[in-house]
Amino acid sequence: METPQLPDGIRELPVVARDLALDFANTVDDPLGPERHDHIADYHGLLWWSLRVSLITEPEADRLLHTAAPRPAAAIVRKAHALRDAINHTAGTIADAQARSLATADSRAEQSTRTAPDTQRNTVSAEDSQAQRNAGGGSGSRAQREAGGASGSWAQRNAGGASGSRARREAGGGLDSRAQGDAGIAAGSRGQRADGAGAGDAGVEGWRLEGWEELRPFVTSAVERAELVDLQPTWRFELLDSPLWPVAHAAYELLTSPRAARIKRCAGCPWLFLDQSKNGSRRWCSMEICGTSEKVRLYVTRRAARRSQS
Repeated sequence: METPQLPDGIRELPVVARDLALDFANTVDDPLGPERHDHIADYHGLLWWSLRVSLITEPEADRLLHTAAPRPAAAIVRKAHALRDAINHTAGTIADAQARSLATADSRAEQSTRTAPDTQRNTVSAEDSQAQRNAGGGSGSRAQREAGGASGSWAQRNAGGASGSRARREAGGGLDSRAQGDAGIAAGSRGQRADGAGAGDAGVEGWRLEGWEELRPFVTSAVERAELVDLQPTWRFELLDSPLWPVAHAAYELLTSPRAARIKRCAGCPWLFLDQSKNGSRRWCSMEICGTSEKVRLYVTRRAARRSQS
């Protein structure tokens, strides 16, 4: 199969997402930039990408390309674009929701750090007040208690305060604050689950993942066409749309597995990737691409700032 000829200035598409479905979602290079290029804009490009990621063999690609009439091939390309949009929608929803959750957690941690000195000052003030009471006010208070103040307070508590508290408990007020808190938390959790608000961190709304309605027909078709060999799904690449089946199946496996929690969006471009680093710290689709570009940008910004100050 011949390598597609790329326009001047357009690079070969990087394959960096570490997941088949996400790599397919990233088949538009530089999507928001001046060198935007769709690498599956035609059926030849779709087959070439499938060959590069080892979905199909070269004889299979040649056979499909040879049997593809222009109009049916164009229809398959439109179908491929719809699958790509659905994967970007679903996986992007998860990535963006998790990014918002992390940003909220960072904001709360920063706010907690800022308020920590105030808490320390309040603690010191309380300790000073206690020391003053021990140094001077303690003898007067003891004298008052010995004169009868203490017995009066004790009598008042026995006569009214304790019985009142017991009466309130017996009347139904005995639900302590911890029980009230647990009841409120449970009710709140049920409300969040019922209205979908509690699922925001997982990128879903009302337990329904955004974009799933668009993705589901592709998954259904992939399962219907699959054969199980050694308990693994395989496909016969004989129909024009057959290269889309393993991609749709990979998207379903990703979105329904714990790996979905590691879907991220690049900090430098809209591409998605699977963060497989041990501490979940990967920020870029590729350090050599967006990571280096960001370093250059920061360097130029700092150099310009130093020149303006000199």
